[in-house]
Amino acid sequence: MYQLSNNSHEPEQAKIKDGDGGEKIFLLAQSYMPAQEIQIVINPGSDSLSPWYSADFGPILDTPEWRFYPATDLRKF
Repeated sequence: MYQLSNNSHEPEQAKIKDGDGGEKIFLLAQSYMPAQEIQIVINPGSDSLSPWYSADFGPILDTPEWRFYPATDLRKF
């Protein structure tokens, strides 16, 4: 995921796995540039799932610091 901003910030998918109900879930990690440390991002929308996020998050992915719109913000490297 990437959004243009005044600071260089890059959240990235750190891990994907199948959840207890068979749904895909993933971890997000983030760093600011230059990457001196990497942090796992908590999921503010689900205390029971946090720090994991459901892959079926809908049209908006909310994190503690950012709001991502998959149609414009998701990128593959």
